[in-house]
Amino acid sequence: KSITERLVYQEVLRQEAEAKSVKPDQAELAEREAQQKQGIKDWDKHLVRRGETEKSLRDMYIAELVEQRLLELGGKLGVTDAEVDEEYEKIKPNYKSDAERVHASHILIPIGPQNEPTMGAEKPPEPSAEDKKKWTQEALVKAEELYKKATAPGADFAQLAKENSIGPSADKGGDLGVFTKDRMVEEFSAVAFKLKPGEISKPVETKFGVHIIKMVNKYPPGDLPKEALVEQIRERLGQRKLHQGRRELKDELLARYK
Repeated sequence: KSITERLVYQEVLRQEAEAKSVKPDQAELAEREAQQKQGIKDWDKHLVRRGETEKSLRDMYIAELVEQRLLELGGKLGVTDAEVDEEYEKIKPNYKSDAERVHASHILIPIGPQNEPTMGAEKPPEPSAEDKKKWTQEALVKAEELYKKATAPGADFAQLAKENSIGPSADKGGDLGVFTKDRMVEEFSAVAFKLKPGEISKPVETKFGVHIIKMVNKYPPGDLPKEALVEQIRERLGQRKLHQGRRELKDELLARYK
């Protein structure tokens, strides 16, 4: 029943998209497919576990992109300044702090090969001191090259992070959000909190790898100003409207298409 409903709704969406000359953005579709494959070693097994095929997943992504475009055309996803102000007043108390905070981004270069953990696999042997030294040197050389690129006129730090960084922040252009000094390892915080807004640090080594840190802004103790949260609020409200809009769009289209 659920498979039938999904196929029916995808066909209804296809007809509505055709009627309104809406097509999914191919670049967005390719990016969505690439994101889904990140960190998955055996994609074919993953598909079997999910009960999907390459085509069924692509059809699902296309449906989601078409839904989003139809909602945008209908003006359902816009977030107003008044809505941002209202949400900020609601969440402001959650972000109060007695300590100084910074908003920073980073590019993280790993030290040594990044082996994916696999079920039942034996733990890899501990690397020798010589290997560690070699890997650290390689990471530092790469970090120096990226530091030169990041500090060159017109450089796009976020794009460099997407292309070269590891960890969950990489997809967000290296954005780490707002944090207090105790939230990061000592070596990282010692450098980050000395930077001025817009400044980029030379490579910093920690137990996680080698970092290049970019200071976005600094905030004193007390309430976080709205400017520090406005992007986060807009994204949250946008997602909320998207989820609500999808439910309403589905009900509307299924009632209209017989």
